[in-house]
Amino acid sequence: MNELTLPKNVPPIYFVLDFKGPGGYIPFGYTKYTLPIIMNEKINDINDDMFVGKYASIQAPYEFNKHRTAEFSNYIVEHTKNTKFVVTSEIKNNIKKYAIYLVVLESLNVNNMFEYYTDDKFILEDFFSPNLLQLIKENENFKIAFIDAGEGAYPHIFKFYKKLYDFLQRNNITSKNKIIVSTNNNFISDVEKLPEFKEFNNQITTYCNNHLLTTAGRFISQLRMHSNESFIERGYEYSIQTEVHTNPRPKYFLMYNRNGERMHRVWFVNQLYKKQLLEKGFVSFFGNENLDKFFNGSKSHPELNIELSDIDDMSKNYKKFNPLIIDSDDPNKITYFHNYLSRRKEYEESYFTIVSETNAESDYCFITEKTLKPIMNLHPFVILGNPKTLNVLKSFGFRTFDKWWDESYDIEIDFLKRGKKLINLVEFLCEKSSDEWKIMLEEMEDTLHHNKKLLHKLATSQYAQKEFFKNILTQTQLI
Repeated sequence: MNELTLPKNVPPIYFVLDFKGPGGYIPFGYTKYTLPIIMNEKINDINDDMFVGKYASIQAPYEFNKHRTAEFSNYIVEHTKNTKFVVTSEIKNNIKKYAIYLVVLESLNVNNMFEYYTDDKFILEDFFSPNLLQLIKENENFKIAFIDAGEGAYPHIFKFYKKLYDFLQRNNITSKNKIIVSTNNNFISDVEKLPEFKEFNNQITTYCNNHLLTTAGRFISQLRMHSNESFIERGYEYSIQTEVHTNPRPKYFLMYNRNGERMHRVWFVNQLYKKQLLEKGFVSFFGNENLDKFFNGSKSHPELNIELSDIDDMSKNYKKFNPLIIDSDDPNKITYFHNYLSRRKEYEESYFTIVSETNAESDYCFITEKTLKPIMNLHPFVILGNPKTLNVLKSFGFRTFDKWWDESYDIEIDFLKRGKKLINLVEFLCEKSSDEWKIMLEEMEDTLHHNKKLLHKLATSQYAQKEFFKNILTQTQLI
C-alpha cells in the first residue's frame, strides 16, 4: 500500500468515533434516537464490514437500509502513517495536548449532506455522545469536519453554516477554525465571501476536496497489474487505451449517458438528434418512467433555464431516438458497471468524447469520473457540465484543447447558451476530415499523455491526503 508519511513536526492525528460494535466501527450520521437501530444491527451481524450502518433518508425516515459511510476517513487512515481510529471511551481520560483529534461526519448515501444535517428535526448535539461533546467543548485540539467526498452536486445552503455556528454558540465554543466543511463542489469557498459569513468569527472554514479527481488515477495502476491492461468483471471486459493512434475512425465522438432522466442530457441528445449528429457518434441513452412523468407534468426546469417550448420539443422527439445503445441494452445492468472504467474499443474507434457530466447547473462545479474516463483513455474531450469545469482542470495542471478549438463555452454561466455553444462546437468537430483529425491527434499526443500521467500522479502522490491535512493543520495552533 502506498502510504503518506506526514512531516516530523506533525503531531499524531486521531479520528474519533463514539462506538465500535462486534462488526466494526459505527460511523457518525445517527442520532441518539436512531443509534439503537444501528447498534442492534451490529450486534446481530458480526460480519458487517467496518463503517457500515443502517440509515434512513429524510424523505423516508422510517425506512432503514444498510449504507457504507466514512469512506473518506477510512481512505485517509489506510493511506497515512501516524493516524488511526479511536473511540471516545479509550481516550476520554488521556487526552494528549500535542495530538489532533478529528470528529468527522461524512455524507450518507441516502441524503444530501447539507439537507440532512440542516433538517429541523436534528440539533447537532444529538449526533455526539455526552462524553464526546464534552471533549469537543473543552479541548481546542478537537476539530469537527463535515465531509462529502462523493458529491458536490447540490446547492450549499447558508442555513447549514448558520446551524453549525449556533451549535458553537450554544456550547460556548469560541476557538477559531473549530469546524471544517468540505465537498466536491469547486465553488464551496464562495460562501466565505458573503458578508454574513464574517459573523462566524473564523470558527468555520471550507475547502473543496475534489476526491474523485485526485484519487481516480489508482485505477490506471489497477489495470497495469493485468495482462493487456484489461480484466473481466461480471462478464464485462474493462480496459483503457494505452497509445494515441491516428488512423481513420468509424465514428467522430463517444458520449455515455447512463441516467437519461437528467435534463441536461436529454436536452443535448435532442440537439444531436435535430442536427442529425447521432449517427456520427457512439451514444448511449435510456429514457424511463421518471422522464415520462416529468414531460407529462412539468412546464419548466428553472435550474437549467429550460422553458416549456424546450420541454415540448424534447418530449416530442426523445422517443424517436430512445433507446441509444453502446455496450448493453439493459439499463439495469449498466448501473452495475464500473464507475471509472469502461472498454477501450469505443475510444479507439472515435476521435473525441462528449463528457456528459452528472449535472450542468450553474451554482456549483462538480467533477466526476465521467470527465476522467477520456483522460485515462488518451481521448480529447469537450464537457457538457457545470461552468468553469475546464478552468478547474487547468488549475490542477491538466491541459485542455483550446489550441485546436474554441473552449469559451466553459465560462458561459447560462446553461442554454453554454449548451448551444457546445453543440455548435460538436458540429464543427464532426465536419473535420480524417486527415484533419490525424494532424490534430499528432499535435495533441503530448497533451493527452501529459493528462493521463498527471491523473495517475495525483493518486500515487497522495494528493488527497496532503490537501486534507494541509487544510486541517493550517487551522490548528499546534504546529
